[in-house]
Amino acid sequence: MSKAHFGLIGLGVMGENLVLNAEQSGFSSVVYNRTYSKTEDFLKGRGTGRNIQGATDLEDFVNKLERPRRILMMIKAGTAIDGVIQQISPYLQEGDLLIDGGNSEFRDTERRVGELESKSFGYIGMGISGGAKGALEGPSMMPGGTRASYDAIESLLKKMAAQVDDGPCVTYIGPGGSGHFVK
Repeated sequence: MSKAHFGLIGLGVMGENLVLNAEQSGFSSVVYNRTYSKTEDFLKGRGTGRNIQGATDLEDFVNKLERPRRILMMIKAGTAIDGVIQQISPYLQEGDLLIDGGNSEFRDTERRVGELESKSFGYIGMGISGGAKGALEGPSMMPGGTRASYDAIESLLKKMAAQVDDGPCVTYIGPGGSGHFVK
């Protein structure tokens, strides 16, 4: 099987809907959840017949993604995000990008941008509005981080975002934790 365009960590309602949105927007995907039975249930249920594959652990997950890797984390804000970053970092390479789509505190995002950019990984803190329905049909997204990191995912986000008369409901918010601050 070829490498996936997009990766998602966290198969709660928002995560499931966002990965289905990405797949419907033309991006093959790989999903990981810390409880593998949740991944299996998703793949046998809503993920059936779609261009979405599962991963048993973070190394397997990273290895199934094309480079540079684009990874959206839809997990609990706070120490859970820091824990996943610590666990996944050994498998990442220069240019790979982590996106925190949860409701992180903007100062935490500021810190993470600085830490990960110094390791040559991109980091985006992205507010997502629209709830479960928006996640599936097109949310409003507020990405913040370095401009280079945003540029690496702009085409993906523009296809996934809600579409209105004057374009997609996504724009680069600014550096550091600005995306989470605006949310």
